[in-house]
Amino acid sequence: MHRRLLDYGITVLGLLASGVWGLMGPLHSLLMRLRWKRFRMYQFKTRPDDVFIVTYPKSGTTWMQMIAWQLKSGGSLDFRHIEDVVPFIDRCGPAELPRLEALESPRFFKSHLSYEDVPPGARYIYVVRNLKDVAVSYYYHHLLMEDFRGGLDVFVKMLVNRRTNGGSWARHVLSWLEHRNAPNVLFLSYEEMQADLPGTIRRVAQFSGIALDEERLPLLVEQCSVAFMKKLEARFDPRLSRRGNFVRKGETGEGLRELDATLQAALAAEEQQVLDRARVLDSSGALERLLRGEAPTNGAATEAEPQKQQKMG
Repeated sequence: MHRRLLDYGITVLGLLASGVWGLMGPLHSLLMRLRWKRFRMYQFKTRPDDVFIVTYPKSGTTWMQMIAWQLKSGGSLDFRHIEDVVPFIDRCGPAELPRLEALESPRFFKSHLSYEDVPPGARYIYVVRNLKDVAVSYYYHHLLMEDFRGGLDVFVKMLVNRRTNGGSWARHVLSWLEHRNAPNVLFLSYEEMQADLPGTIRRVAQFSGIALDEERLPLLVEQCSVAFMKKLEARFDPRLSRRGNFVRKGETGEGLRELDATLQAALAAEEQQVLDRARVLDSSGALERLLRGEAPTNGAATEAEPQKQQKMG
């Protein structure tokens, strides 16, 4: 979209949204999307060594932010809030540009955007998580953050009908799945991270161009554990308050334990879209198993990372 046309559209929509009360909601939503498009396309400039941590909500975003910062800082805990050092780019605008520009390379950013909407020209770590576990974690997030009063069944219906802020889980995952083998994309699963945190830290370091001091690895593993992060709760909670635990259990399998057969069936169609595409992309079944939440045990994915790093230069 041409910059001048985009600016004109934003100006007109801003006037309409402030003057026509009945259209305020839809117009405001469109206005925000256009402002983000302008920011992404014309105002914010990526660097080749920028790394975007991208997930569907409640898929390990905060955890990966901590891993990234621990690697970049060598294990420092000198930060007020994780988004001070790994900003949430989706909520940034022109006013934040000086702060973003002042960050030392490699800059890490958090995002929940699809592949098509994320700022181009950088590196991307995408973390996918089993949909059933996402649903349960997202439900508790809504109870804590959105003052949600419904039950788990109500929330699952909202998720399936795409009435949560994250939109369609399938559409989000599919947008990144198609690019999982690109040299500037590191495609991980939450279950991989949990099964092998030291290996995950090594992969993220190599992908991000950070030299890892193996002697400091035990410290990084400890400080990136859920138990340790819970001790620093306020540094990860967006509200900076203590109404409840933002860092919860970090477990896998909650979906199977907390969702009854009816709720699991409600999520099946959304999940199946991704699994069907995975079979087409990888006939071996490895990709499908990863998306189902079955962490690999042979280390094959880890061994492939050096080749990807060489391609990236």
